[in-house]
Amino acid sequence: MQQIISCSYDILSRLPLSVEIGNNTKVLIYSGNTTEREKKMYLKKTMAYEAFQFDGDFISSDGKPYVPDWAIEAHKAGKIYFGSLFPETPPCELFVKTAKGDVHVDNGDYVIRDVFGELSACKKELFGRIYQEQKGA
Repeated sequence: MQQIISCSYDILSRLPLSVEIGNNTKVLIYSGNTTEREKKMYLKKTMAYEAFQFDGDFISSDGKPYVPDWAIEAHKAGKIYFGSLFPETPPCELFVKTAKGDVHVDNGDYVIRDVFGELSACKKELFGRIYQEQKGA
């Protein structure tokens, strides 16, 4: 839960003009009294995600999978598959079928599943900036 740090108000309408939330997030709120077109900004609701970092395989040297069960099931269902980037290369590249099309997953990138079961991929450089591990979940 993010904590509200400060809030500024319009003196006449007593409506909030801006709210500062944890992590330096500032939300601007424009009241209906403005002569400009009403502008609104929204925070995205938080959602729980599951993820694993792809390292080139799903199976350890002892033959056992080390990715989550949902990833194995998605692979069996064809939602995660190995394919080729080029016709002349063997199918050793990982792809994830998403609502926006098939996405290539590089080694080190993360495969993500949301609470609705939708899959996506995220570059390793962005993952830590967007997602925070929830301990004990």
